Amino acid sequence: MWASRGGIMNSQITTIRYITFIFLMAWQAQLQTVMAVTPVVEPGDGAIHFTRGEVRDVTITPGDQSYLLVAASFDGIVSLSPQGSLLDSFEPENALSEIVSIAVSDMRGVVDEDALLVAMMDWTRFRIIFKGLDTGTGKFTDLRINNNGIVTVPPRTTHLCFARDLYDQSLYLFAGGDHGRLLQFKIYQSDSGALGVRELQEIVIGGPTTSCYSENQAGLIYVTEPDMGLWRVISDPEEVPVREPVLLNGPYGELSEAVSVAGLLRDNQPMSLIADVDSEVFLRVSPQGNVVEKIHFNDVLGILDIDGDVASIATGVITTNEKSSSVMAVALTGDADNGEVVLIPLPERESALGHDVVTGDLDAIVVTQAISAPVTGGMDAADDPAIWIHPDEPAQSLVIGADKGAGLGVYDLQGNLLQFLPDGRINNVDVRGGVSNNPVLAHIAVGSDRTNYALAIYAIDPDSRQVRRVDARIVPVEFNDVYGLCMYQSDKRGDLYAFGTSADGWMHQWRLFEIAGNKIDAELVRRINIGTVTEGCVVDDEHGYLYAAEERVGVWRYGAEPGDGEQREAVAMIEPGGVLTADLEGMAIYDTGQGRGFLVVTSQGSDNYSVYDRLPPHAYRGTFRIRTNPESGLDGTSQTDGIDITNVPLPGYPKGLLVAQDGRYDQSQNFKYVSWQDIAYALGLQ
Repeated sequence: MWASRGGIMNSQITTIRYITFIFLMAWQAQLQTVMAVTPVVEPGDGAIHFTRGEVRDVTITPGDQSYLLVAASFDGIVSLSPQGSLLDSFEPENALSEIVSIAVSDMRGVVDEDALLVAMMDWTRFRIIFKGLDTGTGKFTDLRINNNGIVTVPPRTTHLCFARDLYDQSLYLFAGGDHGRLLQFKIYQSDSGALGVRELQEIVIGGPTTSCYSENQAGLIYVTEPDMGLWRVISDPEEVPVREPVLLNGPYGELSEAVSVAGLLRDNQPMSLIADVDSEVFLRVSPQGNVVEKIHFNDVLGILDIDGDVASIATGVITTNEKSSSVMAVALTGDADNGEVVLIPLPERESALGHDVVTGDLDAIVVTQAISAPVTGGMDAADDPAIWIHPDEPAQSLVIGADKGAGLGVYDLQGNLLQFLPDGRINNVDVRGGVSNNPVLAHIAVGSDRTNYALAIYAIDPDSRQVRRVDARIVPVEFNDVYGLCMYQSDKRGDLYAFGTSADGWMHQWRLFEIAGNKIDAELVRRINIGTVTEGCVVDDEHGYLYAAEERVGVWRYGAEPGDGEQREAVAMIEPGGVLTADLEGMAIYDTGQGRGFLVVTSQGSDNYSVYDRLPPHAYRGTFRIRTNPESGLDGTSQTDGIDITNVPLPGYPKGLLVAQDGRYDQSQNFKYVSWQDIAYALGLQ
């Protein structure tokens, strides 16, 4: 019978066998007849001998010339031709090292190397070993890689798989095991030109896991937990890593003990191919968790006349006799003196899942340069930033961040928290400088106060860089909840205004004015019915344009003067297959001079930032994402609420700075700093 995997066996001989099937019935009706068994390598005649240990894993390399890589436990790994010829082997320098898993990927987009990247899990020494594999010879090579190609992992890590980012094809490595977590690493090229490996996050799966594979086209990682079933998680490190069940063990599903999983395409639709050792079946499972087909081990493997454990499976494309075929490779550990790798052709309607990805609607990737200290309110509290430029010393400029759980945070350009004002649920904030001849009130910030349903008005002191309240009274809003906020300095009237938005679709405009005692009061001067829930807004002071983001509809342009009424123009709408994705949140304007520049809009639903011309007709210029900086390890953004931009050159930001709220959090959110120069270069903006 076919035993479940467990313990360390003493396999003495591993052979590669290729099974040729002639189908008398459709595959989904199960295989009825095996016509021939063609051993490619016979024991004692070119066989691969392992003096200790067992076959633990197998994988098939991508590319035009394919090879089999076999994890041989204490004997390291071997590289074989599809016909079973030994091409090369690698044994770690320590005799106690036990290689239990292999993953392989090309290195396109990371370094200019033709070699493949091979990751090996050294189970006994808690480390991942990296080597290269020459695509022309199948021989192992050394790589220029930091830390001598060694990455330490937690004890009981047992399996590996590579993945590609859905948007920028960044290369990730996932490592799981008995500890119930899935560790995610990014493979990148360091400033020295060498490969670097940086851990990004740990994803909690639950109990011990035994295998994983990536469906790159969907940005998903599938992972087997034998005691529970098959799970999947999003591979994007900027998304919340919540596991989702695909198929569970009985009585809730049709699995019993899934030890290995691989991906394939069936009629061009992705499927999971699962080895369930308790039920002794191979299952094909749709992304919706439907079992499309079950085939018993005996129908496929019984012809080999061995008792053994199915240790792992893999799918890939191999070339024999100048013919390419998609196959399933099965690694078997023998009962006492043999272990085998078996190649099984996939039916014509099936093919191996490719390594390429179909990238999302994205034009550019930029990375985080600095991050702020976490917001004081904790959890989901950071919301909207505003950049205040020091009138004399730009290096002393500030980022003022709304903490909708507790108040207002004041940060320097390095992200250090300089001041915190515990003023309640400040949701959005905006600033204007040089608005008064009164030096005490020359620099003003206004926040939307959801604790008091009011405006919160502040003055910024350039000498001390301190922020203080200067509102003469609580300035109430008429609607139930003040949501978004933006400011406007009118060139026509010389007046200063604040706009507030609400969850019920209304926007109000207030005129701010000074009163005795260096205080500021406000009066309501305008009401605008936008329609549905609206938060983000921004005003182009030079042109007198007010932009409002109706979260599930699109971006509207109004006149910013009190008498401009409700007449509006559509700037960019949410459409099926379009650029923008609900919810629309933050907006900001970058000034390139002479009245020109760009409007940036955040799509919270797709974690993207879309750029439009500042002037009508607001031509679309491209979309970018903010991703993890591989050198510093600073993560990117997701689910962004508010943003702000300045064109003023600042230390480290020669063309200005974009600050974006990051909605992803473990304990507290923060704000990310990005160089506008990087954005402009990536999108080709002038």
